[in-house]
This record gives sequence, structure tokens and C-alpha cells, in this order.
Amino acid sequence: MKPAVIPLPQELAPVVAALEPVLDRLVIVGGWAHRLHGHHPLAKPPAAELLTTWDCDVAVPFEAATETWPDLARRMRDGGFREELSGSEMSEARVYVLEADPNFTVQFLAA
Repeated sequence: MKPAVIPLPQELAPVVAALEPVLDRLVIVGGWAHRLHGHHPLAKPPAAELLTTWDCDVAVPFEAATETWPDLARRMRDGGFREELSGSEMSEARVYVLEADPNFTVQFLAA
């Protein structure tokens, strides 16, 4: 049986396009997880308005840092995101900002 095709919120489409080769090994977490759930055909309307965020957190396995994985940073840049670094060498954070909408960001979390 084929899985149901869930219509994506417009804001998430560039993320999915950029990460297409590894989508089966990633998990969207945080605020976007429940927003995506609401788009499933079997989802019931929420009892209250959902909290929304403009940042999208993506959990990736530790092996995503190896050379055997596609270059996620390059894919994000090619998909219309710019990389911003913050923090220090010990706790560096990389955030990908959507060029078309600088309020929308993506961050990868190792799991």
C-alpha cells in the first residue's frame, strides 16, 4: 500500500525539496511536527489554536556528519537558504535562513 500524500504547507516546501535525497532518514521535530500532522487526511481538527513557529528543527542521525551522506549544507544553499553560524567552537550552531523569507529558518539537531 502506498503511503498517503500529505499536502505540505507552502513554507516547508523549500526544506523538503532541498533535503529530498535523505527525507527517509530525517525527522521534523518541534512546532512543525504538529503542524504537519494537522495536514494528514486522518487528522482531527485541534481543540485549540496550534502554536506556530517560523523555525523548523530537523533531527538527523549522527552519521549525517560523515562523508557518506549528501552535503546537507550545500543542498540547503542550493535550495535558497543561507548558512549563519553562531556560538563558539565548542557549541557552534548552524542555522539556515530562507533567502525568500528571512523569518523562516532551519536548524539540524543530531539525534
